[in-house]
Amino acid sequence: MKAMGRLRGDPPAMRQRLRATLDLLRRLEPDVPQMAIGFCLGGMAVLEMARDGQDLAAVVSFHGLLETALPADKRIDGSPNPAYDASADRQSWAAMHSLFDEVLG
Repeated sequence: MKAMGRLRGDPPAMRQRLRATLDLLRRLEPDVPQMAIGFCLGGMAVLEMARDGQDLAAVVSFHGLLETALPADKRIDGSPNPAYDASADRQSWAAMHSLFDEVLG
């Protein structure tokens, strides 16, 4: 947990590590489209990669830790934030697969 806290508290250091990792993967597989997918801290990491302008074919974040000092307790339309919804989960997976089909052909 301490390591996670340090990375979350130092976005430039996190981005530097992510760039180094992506550079290594590109050297190993230079002709493969690079995509980033993450869950929780990994979701936050892939969002940082996108914000950093990394050359990625796609970025998918699941529960990607978008913390704020003033979290919303309602959605934009005023309705309460929903609890887990299996149907929404299936739709997210379907959308991700559709994105991969589009990006990878």
